[in-house]
Amino acid sequence: MQKIKLLLLSLVMVFLTACGTETSSNLNRFDMWEYMTATIDYEVTYAIYENGVRVDSYIESHRLLYRDSYERESHSDITSLYLNGSNILMKEPSQDVTIERYVNLGDRDIFHASSIQICSLERHFNTYERKGLKFYNVIMVNCTSKSGVQQEFYYGYNEGIVAIYENDRGREKEWVKVGEVHI
Repeated sequence: MQKIKLLLLSLVMVFLTACGTETSSNLNRFDMWEYMTATIDYEVTYAIYENGVRVDSYIESHRLLYRDSYERESHSDITSLYLNGSNILMKEPSQDVTIERYVNLGDRDIFHASSIQICSLERHFNTYERKGLKFYNVIMVNCTSKSGVQQEFYYGYNEGIVAIYENDRGREKEWVKVGEVHI
């Protein structure tokens, strides 16, 4: 009887350990759709900085059109995102970008377009602070274009872009989310 109890305890421990291992290994896996879109419609105000000085701002409307399509519209253009299985198709006025939907920290080549050299998922922040504002559950995608421009995109969970940093041969530019209104 003692051996049966020991065997049963061992099986339970193996099961619990395996479940714990599986859960912890998924902490570094992210669904880009959940970071690039929101479940509600809202308008976002972004402040624009050049070399650390605020120079402008603009408003962008975010709309979930269907379960698998999303739209960001500013006064100058529209960007549409379409969910397609394990990929996201982002249609921008200048180009189409295919994005890997499920990514892990350290993954490279997660955005695909003719102008992109490489994009990788670099970091996850429980709390991310930029220009005195705090954002929560944020991932950072680092991209380099074929022309050498380096960009960092910061996506908040169920929020979309909260900040962009760009370095174009020493000219630094930032876009930071400073407000939102539900529509």
